[in-house]
Formats: sequence, C-alpha cells, structure tokens
Amino acid sequence: MLRKWFFAASLVVCCTVAIGCDNRDHESARRKRPTNFILISMDTVRADHLGCYGYGRDTTPAIDAYAKRGIIFENCTSSSSWTVPAHHTIFTSMEPATHGCVYYPSPGRLSPKFDTMAKIFSRRGFKTAAFTGGGYVGKQMGFDVGFDHFESLDIRFEYNMEATMKWLDENSDEPFFLFMHGFNAHRPYVPPPPYKHLFAGDYKGNYEIKEFGPGRPRPDGEDLDYVISQYDGEIAFIDAMMGDFFRFLQQKNVLSDTLVILTSDHGDEFYEHGRCDHIHNLFDELTAVPWIMFGPGIPARRETQHVGTIDILPTVLSIFGLKESIPFQGVDLSALVYGDQSTREQTVFGFTGKGGEPKHLSSVRTNRWKLVTDIPSGGPNPKCARCNQKEAEGSVVGLFDLQADPGEQQDVGKEHPKVVRELWGILLERLKECGTLAQSTETALPSTPEYLEALRTLGYVDGD
Repeated sequence: MLRKWFFAASLVVCCTVAIGCDNRDHESARRKRPTNFILISMDTVRADHLGCYGYGRDTTPAIDAYAKRGIIFENCTSSSSWTVPAHHTIFTSMEPATHGCVYYPSPGRLSPKFDTMAKIFSRRGFKTAAFTGGGYVGKQMGFDVGFDHFESLDIRFEYNMEATMKWLDENSDEPFFLFMHGFNAHRPYVPPPPYKHLFAGDYKGNYEIKEFGPGRPRPDGEDLDYVISQYDGEIAFIDAMMGDFFRFLQQKNVLSDTLVILTSDHGDEFYEHGRCDHIHNLFDELTAVPWIMFGPGIPARRETQHVGTIDILPTVLSIFGLKESIPFQGVDLSALVYGDQSTREQTVFGFTGKGGEPKHLSSVRTNRWKLVTDIPSGGPNPKCARCNQKEAEGSVVGLFDLQADPGEQQDVGKEHPKVVRELWGILLERLKECGTLAQSTETALPSTPEYLEALRTLGYVDGD
C-alpha cells in the first residue's frame, strides 16, 4: 500500500505553509542561517548529464566541487517538461494545474494574486534582482514581479554575467535574493571553443546542429553522438562560468553567507522514447533535474529521497527562518536537509500540454512508480465527488516501475491494476486541490522585438 504522505503534506502546507510549524523551530534556530540567497536555473539541463549525478563525461568539475560542500538531491522531479510552468512552480510552490501557466505556446501571465519567491523576499527586506535569458522567462510571462531589478540582455548566461556581477558589487552589502537563468543548454547547442570540441572526439561528419529538432530528420550513429557532445559542451561551458562566478563571490566574501541552489526546469530528449526536444511528454529524461544546495549550515551529503522542485520555496523559507501563512503545495524539506527526518514516500506531480489539444498529460511519481495519464484539458471538475474508474483507466498512458525499469520503456499497468487505481486516485485528489487553489491567468504582455527574437533563437518561432 502506497503511503499517502501527499495528502497530509498538501493539507498542512495549504493551511499555513507549515514553515517550521512543528517542534523543529528551536533545533533549526541553533544552526547558522544564511544571509543571502542565489537561485541559479540552468535551463534544459537534465540531471543525468552532470558529473555529480553519475554522468560518464566530466561535464561539471566546478559544480561537482561546490556540490560536495552541500546536499545533492539525487532524485528530484520537475513539475513540467517545459520552461514557463516549471519556473512558475519553483517561484510559487504551486502546481502548474493551480497557477494555470501550463499550455504551450501561450501559457498566459501569472496571476498577481499568487505570492512568489521574489515577492516574499522583497517584503522581508531583501534586495531582489533577476538576470534571465528572457523569452519564456521574461516580463511577458510575469517573472519580473517582485524584483527590484530585472534584466534580460541575452538568452545566454555569459551575456548577463557582467551585469550580474556589477549588481552584486553595488548591492551585496545588504541581504539579497538573486535569480540567475540562462538558455545555454537549450537548442540549438552552440558551445564556443574549446567546449565545442571537448566531447566531440574525432567526429568528421558534417551534420548541421541547427537542423536538430522536432519534425526534422533524425540523426543516427555518429551524428547523434555529435549532437549530444554539443549539448554536453554547453553544460561544460555553464560549469566553467559557474566556477568563475563562485570564485568572484568568494573574493567578495559573500559566498560564505549565501545559500546557493543550482537546478533546472526540465531536460531534453535524445530519442530515448523516439523523439527529441521537450514539452510533449513527462518521461524522466525531461523531468529528472538537478537540485544542488550549499551554504551556511547545509550538511555535505547526498539525499536519495524523492523530492520535487515544487519543494524549493518552502524549504528555502524554512532555512532562512521566514514563516509565511500562505498556501504552498510543496513540502518543507528542511528537516530532510538536516538529516532530522526519516525516509518517507513523497508524491510528485507533473503537467504539460499544448493549447488547443483536447487532452493534456499529467503524471504522479513516487520512489518506485510513475503513472502518466492523458486527461481532458483543465482536468476534472473540482466539485466532482466521485471518479468514474472505467473512464479513468481508459485515460492511462502508462505505468512504469522505476526500480525495475528506470528508462521507462515498459508499461506495466495491466500487471499492476491496483497501483494504477491508487495512483490515479491520488492524482485526481491533487487536481481537485489545484482547482480549489487556482486563480485565473492574465493575458500576457504584448510581444516585444526582444521577446520574439529570444523565441526565434530558441527555435520556438520561425525566423521569417
């Protein structure tokens, strides 16, 4: 029988957000708290392509070294397989089905009724700044709300780094929250030398990397290996920049007082399930992302417990000792971070879809199982008190036993109908909760030339 930690967690968190709402307050108070917070989102970086997550290539020597100072969540799941819903969930600790910014390519703008990470830190007296890749992480989608300073000079980290360090030079004398984001590892993969050649070996082909994408001929053999080498080269370039950035923080005597989180919104596919790119499914190559956290008081260890990026916000607030009586759907994992909590099974959900389609994908994942379902747009009526099981089972895309089949190649739903029914029931309860907490999205801001250019560069908009 699967334990329903999800039910208890979601109800408690939605009451008061449960930031330290038990007897752990006195214990955590004795730990050194950070002064500043830096959240770094490496867009489109899948966990299994980082060295500290066991990848065979040495893509992330700098990140690996800093990861050893803190905690590595080995089993972290994103809430979506594309940028907008995944990032809004990180910032609000609300499911995509709750904040509503979920359907590609026009997810809408986040409702101002939601509290966000930036809003919370700002009203607590922190200086707040964001330097992002723009586009789907730009003002049009509402990501600027709550930040004192919001800037998007280019889609890539390197073109925003100088402005980021300048802001820190001018503002790091007071507590701050800094958000950094870059699309380097997003298609098209164009790492600069020497990273372009770092993992390419003796490739002598002439495959054009700009041709890699959905709806285009599939590269095979050496050509596909070359594509992956360029993706890995982008990750290695990000790593080099992060190493330089962390050394800059050390030289300014800022790093020792700063909580740092490196994560991602989603990964990318290389035909593990017959397709490339992202958005269109919820397999682990798209939803298994890194969550690395180091800073004052954070123990150096690896954590195998299954967690979600939806848990980042309540966990961070607890680490800072900031209590907020607002609803979150994520779980405060601070006790797990400090090793005070025994292993319990956590349920993490995923959502994705394209606008105009009659059905969209949802998933529910535990340590062992993942159920993927194809549900009607908008999900079930939150006022509906019953589930039509026959209809529900007809909507199952697949059940995967992640212990026996971590690559999610074999649907075992017919062999485990009881697990299907139980997970489906858990998902429906979550969807009903999402309907209760939901707010209407707003119309996105008018598109600017900069916004459209960012989407063109990332392959979302035609270049004509």
